[in-house]
Amino acid sequence: MRVTSCLGTREFPTQRSWTSLAFVRTSWASLPSSKTRQENGVGSVPWCPAAGVATMSFSVATVAPGYVYGRDERVLSAEAAVTKDSSPGILLRSVKGIDCSVPIHGGYVHIDDLAELYLRVLQREPDAQTPSSFGACALVDYADVWRVAEKEYSTAVAAGVLTRATLPTLPIAYDSSETEKALGMTFRPFEDAVKDVVDFYLERLEAEKASSS
Repeated sequence: MRVTSCLGTREFPTQRSWTSLAFVRTSWASLPSSKTRQENGVGSVPWCPAAGVATMSFSVATVAPGYVYGRDERVLSAEAAVTKDSSPGILLRSVKGIDCSVPIHGGYVHIDDLAELYLRVLQREPDAQTPSSFGACALVDYADVWRVAEKEYSTAVAAGVLTRATLPTLPIAYDSSETEKALGMTFRPFEDAVKDVVDFYLERLEAEKASSS
């Protein structure tokens, strides 16, 4: 594809270009090459010729997670936990009375499960039966967030610390059972993620009250 701008005319790769490893004569060469190798799931790179090792073989795996929820240790205050533009922030705002104006797709993975999944994928020896793509997503209905809040945090709800807001769910069709089977793991239920996010917020809130008293 040829694009003309104030910087002049330049050839840009198209999707068709990306599917061919022969496309190696432009400054974009690494993009189609790496993308095609990823699609193929295998490849090799030059490796230590001086030691007599011409190439190092490798395989590439793709992990496709849903929204990632859990404790965000990078957040240093209760207010930041609510206002941060992150998936835990979206979840927390739904129990802090702040409506979400757009639907969020109903697929999630717990942050601890995602970390474990990456480690298990890295430790696998690839073979013909090993999948090259791993879905990491459990289906959820975000109406369950407030049900968990009422059940687990009735005192905070009664005190007005937690208040209900709208978090609409965009239904999706997603099946990660093959990932669970291939890696020998079971994804945590959504309730665990909700509790981790809310617990983290309440802990920060209590710590701030204690430090100011």
